[in-house]
Amino acid sequence: MLSDTISSWTWDVKEHAPIIVEVYSPGTEVELRLNQQVIARKPVTDSFRTLFELEYLPGQLTAVAYNHDQELGSYTLQTATKQHPQLRLSVENNVQLMNSRLSYQQGINGDIYYVNIEMVDEAGNLITDNDQELQVQLDNQQDQILGFGSGNPKPLKPFNSLQTTTFNGRALAIILKQHNQQPALLTVTGNNLPSKTITY
Repeated sequence: MLSDTISSWTWDVKEHAPIIVEVYSPGTEVELRLNQQVIARKPVTDSFRTLFELEYLPGQLTAVAYNHDQELGSYTLQTATKQHPQLRLSVENNVQLMNSRLSYQQGINGDIYYVNIEMVDEAGNLITDNDQELQVQLDNQQDQILGFGSGNPKPLKPFNSLQTTTFNGRALAIILKQHNQQPALLTVTGNNLPSKTITY
């Protein structure tokens, strides 16, 4: 059974508010720790989904998976701070199959780049509970924004707009870059956020 939970320990709730944590893990048992204190250790269910009920406190939340007392691995979430939010950009262009399909079906001749946009704190922790409106701009007018949006199932703006609002701290821009062109720049701006530029 899947739920709409997200991988985050940054919530706009009061301290000590009740909260349910879902851990998806292999092994026989999973242990949950909050700020290095053990909350509970429970057997892993057949669905590999284990639920913990606790009170919310900012800090580090760590899940440790065990197989008959042998540690298999761990995963930690860190509460993000909101005093100095900033943008983090990364680009991917390993889309040869997508390129060939677009060229064949739509006569598009170019390379497709995905620019991942995240809102993070100064330590690089994702800020998931303070979504912001963003704008994008290309410095090469021959290139094209094919889509700009987020994972929001009910977005307020169309995907062909140059504006969107982050969803759980993330957004995505899809760029069509003409073949044989020099590297170009994408700039992302937002209200009360320093602008960020990346080369694609």
